[in-house]
Formats: sequence, structure tokens, C-alpha cells
Amino acid sequence: MNNKLAAITGNLYLARSGIDSRSETAARLQSVETLSFEAASMVQQLLTFARKGKVEQKPLALVPFIKETAKLDSVAIPENIQFSMSYCENSLLITGDITQLQQLFLNLLTNARDALEGVDQARIDLSLQYYEPDSDFIERHPEAENKDAFACMRLSDNGHGIAPEHMEQVFNPFFTTKEVGKGTGLGLAMAYGIVTSHHGVIEVESTPEQGSCFSIYLPLQSNANTVLPIEQQQEVINGDGETILLADDDENVLQTFAKVLTSINYRVLTARDGRAALESYRQHRGEIDLVILDIIMPKLTGPDVARQIREIAPGAKLLFATGYDKESDHHGMTGNIEVLDKPYDLAKVSKSIRRILERESTRKADRR
Repeated sequence: MNNKLAAITGNLYLARSGIDSRSETAARLQSVETLSFEAASMVQQLLTFARKGKVEQKPLALVPFIKETAKLDSVAIPENIQFSMSYCENSLLITGDITQLQQLFLNLLTNARDALEGVDQARIDLSLQYYEPDSDFIERHPEAENKDAFACMRLSDNGHGIAPEHMEQVFNPFFTTKEVGKGTGLGLAMAYGIVTSHHGVIEVESTPEQGSCFSIYLPLQSNANTVLPIEQQQEVINGDGETILLADDDENVLQTFAKVLTSINYRVLTARDGRAALESYRQHRGEIDLVILDIIMPKLTGPDVARQIREIAPGAKLLFATGYDKESDHHGMTGNIEVLDKPYDLAKVSKSIRRILERESTRKADRR
């Protein structure tokens, strides 16, 4: 799936670069690209949920983060639904993964929106408050006994509610009471997984035909440096005519990304599998400034090619790329070489390429 999205986003970039950036067409292409990266984020969440593995958690001020996220996601709420927000003065510093928390909020908001279908005077209320656990909370959640305080996010609606017989199943994967085609049954299961991976607690209260309230409790941190809640927009950094060897077994991804790299002033050599990549490096070693290798390829994997290239030229500059879950590190094969995610965010990729290329060059010493 991520390989397909990589080809789509690459072609979107090429299409946008050939038209007036102020045109309606450019705006529509930008929207498609945004949706493509949202789809990629969903794929990543499914991979994380499936492996129940590591997430990239950093200190995060939850109140400003949720404020910004709510602004972005509120466009998914129909005009007939009243959406209200209330926040405490405390910024509520937690340790969290930005992408996962965005997905958590979107899943809960979507669930509330869907529960309001056909409801008069529909309402969704969001609140963020400081919470110190009491004895009743600790009794319900013994794992929270050593936590001094939590950030409590509550999202409530006055929708159709949840039937009592379904309450114990709401967080089960693929459980849904929605019509066929209107729900996957993964939204709340993913929400539960995300909260658990953040060492938090999720509770739900519901009354049929009166509504539901989901309460998320995330442990607060007392001393940590905050990070910006939303990444700042980055610009694409052009190359300086360097030569890149690009290897990928997906022809669409290979050709599209090669064109993208060419459009930002790189010369590109391509290879369809690991063996072809290694042979191309041997033939053009004196010309190649950087090698980008898909991790999973036929004949030779990316890490296999990287090891053999490093035997030829210990100072060779390398990057890996993957449409799979890079956190799994493919059993340690990637070592300390940076891994690019598919679909490619060109601004981030161009920055990584420049960072690798501008390190003190050892390429000339390796050439013969």
C-alpha cells in the first residue's frame, strides 16, 4: 500500500510543479496529496497496532496540541453538529507520539460524529483537564497507582449511545454496529491500543439514546522540555547536480521518484533489484554520490547490497527506504543507516539527502 502511495504522491508533486501554484487545480492536487499522507499515516497506525510495538514518544504540551488538532479535524464535523471545547490553564505536559495522538483524537471524533446521525440538536463536547486519581479510579485501574496526575481528555456526544450488551466489545478489533460499508471496527480498537502504548487509561460511559462519553487519561510529566505540537512546513531543498543510485523493485515507485529527484537537480541511476543495484554501483562507482536502497528487494535485499557496497567503499553514503514498518528495523539489518518512509515526504527526504551529502566527503578517497 505504501509503495502505491509513494508513486501517487510522487506524481502529484510532478503535476503540481508544472502548473501555477495559485490555481484551483494546484489546490486540488495539494488536497489529494494531503489525503494520501493521511492514508499513509493510517497504514502506519495499523502496522503499529498489529505489532503492538515501539512508538516515538517525546515531551508534548497536550493542550496546545489538541487545540491545533481540533481545528484541523473539525472540518469533518457537519454544520448541524455543535462542537464545543474547554481547556484548563495548565498546558498538560505528557510524553506522547504526535502521529498516534492525532489518530486517537480523529478516531474518537469520527466515532462521535457517526453516533449523531439523525439526532436533533446534535452536540459534541471536548474538554481537557488536570486530574489527580482518587481511590475509586485506582481501584478500577490498579496500574495507575504510582501515577501522581493525569491529563484527562473527555469527548462526549448526545447521540444514540451504546447498548449495554455491546459495552464490553467496543474496543475489540473489527467489532462494529454500523451498516456495511460505514465502519471497519478498527477505530476504537486503535484508540485503545494508542492509549495503552502511552501507559494511559481509556474509559467509556454510555446510555442508549442519550449519548456516550470517552475519557482518556494520560500520565503527566513534571520536568521535560516541550516540543512543538505541529511540525512546521518545510521547503524542498534542491540538489547540486550530484548523482544518486536509486534501487526499488516497484517500477512505478522507481520511475516516479527518479523523476522527482531529477526535478530537484539530481542525476539519477536506477536499478530494479538488489543485484542490479550492486552491479550498477560497481560500474559507476566513480560517479555515484549517494545510494538509496529499498529494504525489501528480490535477489539481494537493501541491507545485503549496503554491506557489499561498504566492503567496496567504506565511506559510501547510503539511505534505506521502506513502505513497511521501519521501527521493526528488519531484525537489525539496517544498522545505523537512516531509513526513509514511503510514501516520500519530499521536503523531509530532500533534507535527509542534503544532510548525508554534505557530511565530510570520503568518496574521493574511496575512488580508484
